[in-house]
Amino acid sequence: MSPLNDDNMLKLMALGSGGFAVGWALPKKHFHDIYFTEKEGYSAAAGRYSTIVNGVFAGSALALADKEVPKKTKKNMLKIAGAGLVAIGANAAYSSAVGAQKKEFGYANAAVLGGFGALSLFQGFRKD
Repeated sequence: MSPLNDDNMLKLMALGSGGFAVGWALPKKHFHDIYFTEKEGYSAAAGRYSTIVNGVFAGSALALADKEVPKKTKKNMLKIAGAGLVAIGANAAYSSAVGAQKKEFGYANAAVLGGFGALSLFQGFRKD
């Protein structure tokens, strides 16, 4: 079996989103200070929302991986997630360009998220 399959992609998504959920749940401002410039104010509420959204996304991906659910359901999750990841990557690039996000981290983040989003879309639309 190829390592690039629906279940492995879903597990990888869960790992990445779970990591971001943990990052945003770290002590006040830590993750924010890694990501953003001084220009971008800290919001504890935004951090909590990010933790919740990433946690729910990770759980949703894990709920489908290696489970007996219709293949179409997994493919649809990959398509939705892929589109979202491309959008998040584009936002990271934009935020870096306007000085809200640290460029050295933001552009790398944009490339990784955009690439992973494209890979998720590819897997979602791929005919097995």
